Amino acid sequence: MSRNVHPAVAELGQLRPVKPGRSLADQRPLLSAEWNRELNGGATPAEVALSANLRAWWNCPAGHEPYLALIANRSLVGTGCPRCRAVNGGRTTSAVWREARGASA
Repeated sequence: MSRNVHPAVAELGQLRPVKPGRSLADQRPLLSAEWNRELNGGATPAEVALSANLRAWWNCPAGHEPYLALIANRSLVGTGCPRCRAVNGGRTTSAVWREARGASA
């Protein structure tokens, strides 16, 4: 399926099917809520693998501007908004980080 996507995330326009239960939406629901569907060309977290090495746009829960990050870095490492990280002295303290580490939110 071809989509009209932002040039920075052109790979999202050529997604392959994800195995059931292995999508970002299935594995990281809190993180999926930060997905920017508009800038990602209508692609959804249900269409990308948890460990995808693709860039995607994300919304900051604190209201900062959308930012680009690798899906795998967000879902497996727990990275977040660069502006929030700068304010927190480089620490990621969000529920998304706890979700990525397997702890309760």
